[in-house]
Amino acid sequence: MKKNVLIIEDDLFFGQSIERALRADFTTVLVRTAQAGLEQLDKHRIDVIVLDLFLSDANGIQFLHELRSYSDTQTVPVVICSTVAERLPREQMANYGVLSVLDKKTLTPALLRRTIREVALV
Repeated sequence: MKKNVLIIEDDLFFGQSIERALRADFTTVLVRTAQAGLEQLDKHRIDVIVLDLFLSDANGIQFLHELRSYSDTQTVPVVICSTVAERLPREQMANYGVLSVLDKKTLTPALLRRTIREVALV
């Protein structure tokens, strides 16, 4: 059975690129806002979240805080994809259950697939 990956990315082109990279190995759901991401978590079992930090309705940290406030979503692994990856405090990200931080500027489909496979096993 394929793992379910929720992609929260407001840049439609980039989000669709992530979907294409993962589609063969995972079931994907793409949403463009933090609120839509929370709604998907209410509707579906999600195994991994790929999260952009800069969303139109909330920033990724706010989303993570909300995500971790519910008992049923406290352990869902998160992968951050951001243009500011190198500036993110890794310890703070780990406190929110972020298992990997990927830089959008250097991200490849192979790296994304490998990372999602690794965190989906946790």
